[in-house]
Amino acid sequence: KLDIDFIDIDKEIENKLGMKISKIFENMGEKYFREIEENFTLKILKRSNIVISLGGGAFLNSKIKKEFTLKKYTTIDSIHYEKIINGMYNVIEKGTAQNAKITGIEVVGKTGTAENFIKINGKRLQLTDHSIFIGFAPKDDPKIAIAVFIENGYWGTRWAAPIASLMMEKYLNKKINRKYLEKYILNGNLIDEYKKPYLKSNFKINE
Repeated sequence: KLDIDFIDIDKEIENKLGMKISKIFENMGEKYFREIEENFTLKILKRSNIVISLGGGAFLNSKIKKEFTLKKYTTIDSIHYEKIINGMYNVIEKGTAQNAKITGIEVVGKTGTAENFIKINGKRLQLTDHSIFIGFAPKDDPKIAIAVFIENGYWGTRWAAPIASLMMEKYLNKKINRKYLEKYILNGNLIDEYKKPYLKSNFKINE
């Protein structure tokens, strides 16, 4: 069972950008903003369900619409799962998400980087890429599956992978031993990335 609570997305966005939603609407339009908000939520749910399927579990939470909690069965034969899982395990052990390793726990995962575009005053602008990570643990007896999507977070290994790893460690061990990684995440700040398109007409991305 994954107990996932939805946050107040509007409030989070206001806090990150340092401006009211009404002001953001003026710049990008309410319809476009709501599409981003809805697509963001659906992407997280879809990625979570994919990972849970690989781990053999079901997505359960009373706060999520029923259509997203029904257990779905893939048409891909489970005999193919082993290669996928081993490949994702190698991503952690010797690939792009080595910073997601947890001592004593075999973590399975995949990093991702998604291009990020926004439309302001009718002009399409490219922003810093989104940071993505999906995974589950332990490898042979999954107890938790997770998908992390950090807007404007550069590449998957920079923010999403370590955040997911800390969440899995806390869930499975009931504590965090990697204080150095926890400190890195807690002290992290992407506010400048969120503000770029609203404060500057000429800015760099993925720095």
